[in-house]
Amino acid sequence: MQSQPMPDPVIYGSWGDLNLNGTLPKRSYLYHLQPIAVGSSYVESLTGYIARLAEAHSVATGAFLALELRPCVSPAPGVAARKQEKLQSSSFIYDAHILNGLGESPRQWVHVLETLTSQDSLHTLTMLNWGQIISNCDLLRRVRAWCPHCYESWRSTNRPIYEPLLWDICAVTVCAIHGRPLEHCCPHCKRESPLLTSKARPGYCYRCRGWLGVPVQPELAEYAGAAELHIANTVGELLALGSAIQVAPSRAYFKENLICCIGHLAGGNQSAFACATGVSLDALTHWLAPNTTFRLRPFLRMCLKLGITPARILTERIPADDREWDGARDLFARCSSSIHSLRPASQVRRALEKALSSAIPVSLAQLAQELGYQRVHALRRRYRELCDEIEKKHGNIDSAAPRRGEPFARPTPDSAREALERAVRDSPRRSLMAICKEIGYRNVSSLYHRFPELCRALVAKNRASRDQKNRRVQDAITKALDQEPVPTLKELAARVGHHPHVLRSRFPELCAALVARLPERKRLERERIRKKLGDALEQNPAPSMQVVAESLGRNQAHLRILFPDAYQKIMRRYVERQKIVRSQRRAEFLAQVRKAVMELCERGINPSRKHVMSAIENPSMKWTQVLDRYIAQSLREND
Repeated sequence: MQSQPMPDPVIYGSWGDLNLNGTLPKRSYLYHLQPIAVGSSYVESLTGYIARLAEAHSVATGAFLALELRPCVSPAPGVAARKQEKLQSSSFIYDAHILNGLGESPRQWVHVLETLTSQDSLHTLTMLNWGQIISNCDLLRRVRAWCPHCYESWRSTNRPIYEPLLWDICAVTVCAIHGRPLEHCCPHCKRESPLLTSKARPGYCYRCRGWLGVPVQPELAEYAGAAELHIANTVGELLALGSAIQVAPSRAYFKENLICCIGHLAGGNQSAFACATGVSLDALTHWLAPNTTFRLRPFLRMCLKLGITPARILTERIPADDREWDGARDLFARCSSSIHSLRPASQVRRALEKALSSAIPVSLAQLAQELGYQRVHALRRRYRELCDEIEKKHGNIDSAAPRRGEPFARPTPDSAREALERAVRDSPRRSLMAICKEIGYRNVSSLYHRFPELCRALVAKNRASRDQKNRRVQDAITKALDQEPVPTLKELAARVGHHPHVLRSRFPELCAALVARLPERKRLERERIRKKLGDALEQNPAPSMQVVAESLGRNQAHLRILFPDAYQKIMRRYVERQKIVRSQRRAEFLAQVRKAVMELCERGINPSRKHVMSAIENPSMKWTQVLDRYIAQSLREND
């Protein structure tokens, strides 16, 4: 077992001098412990501050919470007195993450801690400053996350070990300093930990008490991508801004900037804006509604797509001609669903010919994007030969291979007519859409326009075949209604080769009649089972309940609930039968042992266990304790 590490020495500030009037200054009830990194992206979390405060008083975090802090927090209105008493004595291990978030609970805890410690900046250790803008949904983790390199660097430089608020944000998955993914499981016990426990201590596992720091090893470290690192840095900027500002930001700036972005960049088209930024249209509509908040993760993804700083879009009004919108304009130029002005055909052809004669191969997708086409298909449809040569030169796609979005090779009228006539003659039913795909037409209307008689004949043939199949299914359902017992709808669907939903939609009345007779089926099925159980009670030898249940296709527990009396009788008969069988086997084995002992004694051989078992050809038992007892009994009888 790993020994518990000794706590690092902590030196706290001394008492100040006397005031001018000779009196001591006002003292706090708890230590005047300063929070760490206030005003920076690595500001301390409130749960980590509570753990450090408990460590400063040399008491366990659970005792500190239950005896000092929880009694000072007023319970929520409407909670029963018994539940309030239970909450007062609880360390709320699995719900402590809410103290770092938004709402009334973290506000009460901040007020209590500020009163007890005489600190006036503890609200910056939470997300309270962003309560009017950011939603509490999917905001905070329920389990700890940490960077082992940060822990080790703080310990090696004799800096205090603490829990940054940045690590508790769900959107942050990497360390903003080392670029390494955050850890969630302890390297010693391989388990996760909640944010606050009764034995919480920053830098150590809350379960096995092992040190979580690891020195930096560049050759073994996993480094995150640019997007994850950018999100970690932007969230750190928001936390630093929330610690620095005095007045909580309102949603007015965010709403005005969002409306300005949609109006000037997407032309007022919310669907185009949602498609370009990756935000769902429902979420965008919710953001534009009055008195609403947004989830942090999709908001950060939107800012990353637009190239806009989240701190600026939330705290100031950005004019439409600001240079920060330039990256967003490029995004909408690439992703816009409508092309306002295409280049002239001569200019497009010259650009394609220039790309074809260039020494550096250029992909067709890149050319389409530069020329203002949203898809390669639109460019290839107009300049197919040039596009094929460009793709062949680029080497990414074989020019002879079929391409996605490329028009089908148009078939000749004779081949299309022959395919339709063959489909009309052949017995297997085939749809017009399947024939269109086979011969190369894009839609059914093309076939109807050129071959109306053949198309109508094929549709009539398919309809007649479908009606015939429906009549067969209808006859099968009608016959099933006359059976005793009637089958279930699932069994009937398996017989006719359809899904039960198809039968309900095509034959609702017959299916309703079939379902209405299910109580009768259950009654007949129960009578059948009762009769089988009665027959099992008369069988000799008595069968086991497992054999009876398998013969009925039922579960033993189901039969015990439906027929408890018969179940108990069958079980008793089987137990009695087993007793008789065991007694017969014992008697047979005793006779075999007695005979073997007599023969061995006559031959002058000691009747040991090994000699007796060797003398018996097919022993009915091989239990050594019974064998020893029977050998002793046989020797006494011979004496």
